[in-house]
Amino acid sequence: MTAMCDVAFLLLTFFILTAKMAEQDPVTVTIPTSISEIKIPDVNVCKIIIGKDGKVFFGIDNQDKKEKLICKMADKYKVTLTPKQIKKFSLLDLWGVPMNLMPKYLDLMERYGKSLPPI
Repeated sequence: MTAMCDVAFLLLTFFILTAKMAEQDPVTVTIPTSISEIKIPDVNVCKIIIGKDGKVFFGIDNQDKKEKLICKMADKYKVTLTPKQIKKFSLLDLWGVPMNLMPKYLDLMERYGKSLPPI
């Protein structure tokens, strides 16, 4: 019985220490109930969140598409991004940063880590 308790606590400790915490959205979202029987896909999903204060956050789940998107946006808004910044951008879940501030934001992310909230 003692050995079984040891194994149970070892497994519990392992799962607690290896669990990945879910990232919180920058804005609290109240999702309405739905009675639709059509399931939304798990891939190629675009997320748009609009806060009560008018801030807009946008995210897509495909890293390759994010890299292409940021390159097109950088060309359109005449912003220069390094390959390292483009890679950092592709790892973002949601972003709500004006395009002219994007290089500075990505540099801050490098300095302070991914936990930096959107502007």
